[in-house]
Amino acid sequence: MKSIELIQVRSFSESNRQQVIDMLKSLPETGPGIPSNIQIFENQIQTTDLCICLFWDQTQLHFVKSALGENLAAAFKIFGWISYSVWNPLQEE
Repeated sequence: MKSIELIQVRSFSESNRQQVIDMLKSLPETGPGIPSNIQIFENQIQTTDLCICLFWDQTQLHFVKSALGENLAAAFKIFGWISYSVWNPLQEE
């Protein structure tokens, strides 16, 4: 099952936006506590908006916020406004 953590950042400036990107690029690619995939999306209208997606391969039914996601969201607060959430696959009943 895949779960996704979404961290949306509305950067205060273009330089803050670049600092967020640079921080993400410095993360190790593999290891304990590292998601299977990290992707960065940009908003085409609001150019200082970024969405960081942490994709996790999980065996548990309901994934909760990871230590990495919580730490990134906390660190990004100095660069802009943050929205942070976890998305789990819809379970058909």
